[in-house]
Amino acid sequence: MSAPRRKRVRVAAILGSAFRVWFTTLPQLLLVATLANAPLVALRLDVRGDTAPDSARGVTARAFPILDLAVSAATEAFAVLLVLGRLRATAPQPLAELPEWVRRPRAAAAVASVLGGLLFYIFAADALGFHITATLLLLVWARFLRASWRLALPIAIGATVVIHLSFYKLLKVPLPWGVFEQFAF
Repeated sequence: MSAPRRKRVRVAAILGSAFRVWFTTLPQLLLVATLANAPLVALRLDVRGDTAPDSARGVTARAFPILDLAVSAATEAFAVLLVLGRLRATAPQPLAELPEWVRRPRAAAAVASVLGGLLFYIFAADALGFHITATLLLLVWARFLRASWRLALPIAIGATVVIHLSFYKLLKVPLPWGVFEQFAF
């Protein structure tokens, strides 16, 4: 008996479905982004007189006072036209075409683990500290990717140390120490 052949997955098929999802949702994303930008533009025009005269914001606000509003209005108009064009299409199109792999239980569990992990970090990081929380999260996520314990544990610990040193030493961003507060340096 010969071993079963593995099904070949073409990169073009994966990227094609990703681009298809992107381009079907692009008008909606553009509309949401521009509508979210409109209040910021209005605030910028309102605060224009309070900016320092030599700052880049002050220079652009004085030199092109209406430019921000014009760019925002044009972007919103094009987004609305794109959405209306999709609504008038002869064949109704779904808002998003999800690839087949999204419907698999393992993919749903992976997405749930990321969301759950972020919630776990938010609620546990202050009490446990960054080091324990990040190591646990990375260990769980590596196991979801089917990494062996022998590989997942050193990667989780090593990545936690690298992330800590990157934030704490290079970026000067304090991370919660939690139970390791007495060992903080």
